Amino acid sequence: MTLDPYKQRELVFLLLYSFDMGQDILSSDIVELVKDECKVAKKYVVEARGRVETILKVREACDTLIAKVCTDYKIERIQSVERNIIRLAIFELILEQELPPKVVFAEAKRLAKKFSTEESSNFVHALLAAASTLSGMSVEGEAPDLKEAYQVLSEAIEKS
Repeated sequence: MTLDPYKQRELVFLLLYSFDMGQDILSSDIVELVKDECKVAKKYVVEARGRVETILKVREACDTLIAKVCTDYKIERIQSVERNIIRLAIFELILEQELPPKVVFAEAKRLAKKFSTEESSNFVHALLAAASTLSGMSVEGEAPDLKEAYQVLSEAIEKS
């Protein structure tokens, strides 16, 4: 039996957020905490942790892209919840490309509403739209060419 993709995405987000808050995501305490809080089997948290480790390899590149499109705030001023939702969405949108862009946008907004506020979901959507535009993607369709953002992110993966 596989875990619902919504729940899996929430696990990944919670681990990204925990890392951003200075927690060691390799710690068995964090795995147990997330497992208990989300009421899932340990294996799902371990799977999510593996995905988080991949995202962390490109975190700096994601942050560079976020900084390019967020002209009103320095990335450090963006709340950790929103920052990590955007990182996850950029990873799904630009690197994985397994989901249609509309789904990635909708999921980012859903996470923002669930873990933050309605207003933050609009902020997340706006930054994600700007990042997708910069990378040559569109919410309406697939990316014919991923341009600068894809190169920045894939180079970061190759270096790690």
